[in-house]
Amino acid sequence: MTYCLGWKNDENIYMVADTAVSTKYFGANFSEQITTVGELEEQHKGKFVEEKAIKISNIKDKMVVSYAGNLDHIERTLEFFEENLLLNLSVIEILDYAINSFSYDDVQFIIGYFDSQEVAHLIYFDTRQYIEKDFIQIGSGSSVETWSNRVKLQIKQIEQRNFLPDEIIAILVSLLQSFSIKDRLMPLGVGGLFWGCIIKKDGIEWSSDTSYYFYTDAPSNVQLVTTMVRDNTGFSLSSFNSTLKIFLAREHIGNDKEFIHEWYDKASRRLVEAKTKFLVFYSPFYRQVTLIKLNYNLHNNLFRLWRKENSKVTDYFMHINPDLIRHLTNQSHFMTAGPILLFFTTTQGVEYISRKEFLINQGDTDLFEDWEEGYI
Repeated sequence: MTYCLGWKNDENIYMVADTAVSTKYFGANFSEQITTVGELEEQHKGKFVEEKAIKISNIKDKMVVSYAGNLDHIERTLEFFEENLLLNLSVIEILDYAINSFSYDDVQFIIGYFDSQEVAHLIYFDTRQYIEKDFIQIGSGSSVETWSNRVKLQIKQIEQRNFLPDEIIAILVSLLQSFSIKDRLMPLGVGGLFWGCIIKKDGIEWSSDTSYYFYTDAPSNVQLVTTMVRDNTGFSLSSFNSTLKIFLAREHIGNDKEFIHEWYDKASRRLVEAKTKFLVFYSPFYRQVTLIKLNYNLHNNLFRLWRKENSKVTDYFMHINPDLIRHLTNQSHFMTAGPILLFFTTTQGVEYISRKEFLINQGDTDLFEDWEEGYI
């Protein structure tokens, strides 16, 4: 129960996966929580669906694998890959051996890698067969026809434009994230945060630091989510659940206390600052996703973002350019049927000014009483 996407173009391989995990429901052993993006972790058909894991594994920097199915069988297969990569076997040799070693009928894998001749390969594998393709979807989400067709349409649109690799993976992740929220796929085992990576000739690059600005019918009613990946591990800070969440990579399980101790404070500081390369504006009320390449400029020609920290929470205040507000609240896209539209743009950084100075310039001094000093 999951969703994973693999896509290969002329230069790179792109892989995206959700973080929802389905396990047997054991009553009081589980408690429903709110995911990073505001979904309810819930029971469905005798299973408990929760946001839990990055389902993309970087194996020895030689191959990247995303997966769906029985977690115990997946782990045994991934361990098999690791052991045989240490023997310097090729990926195809390993897959041939795996077919002779396993007979699972409840696992699926997407495998991406560059061979010794620097040729890109994207492979579907299920322990019974492997097939090389340019586009692969696996998991329960791939069985939803409207979802699957929508993803294919977006891929075609991406191919028609000259996006950079970091922009392509940001687009794929933000669109799939938005699709899952709009279609409410958590009962199908699809949801939570989505993460992605690029497999290049010279290595593996995770999706860039990204913030999500979720709003309802107007941008004044918002929730902010900030995400980053370091050392093959995901970190998120969400105003939906006021939680800094860590999505551990497989290689850190077992020494997780040491890893978390090393990264918790660094990740927390970075996420609180909300300085990211990309920002996504999305509302389930509008059939549009707006992706902005900030290049870490929180003060730019489209908006300004200040924050005020205290011991428990961080308050954010964003002033949005009127033209951007009109775009975000385009009534022709409000509660209407049709495909979700992608809008992509870049920003130009502007000189920082304090929130107080900004309010004085705007003539909004009546806000001083409600919004105290302390914003930076």
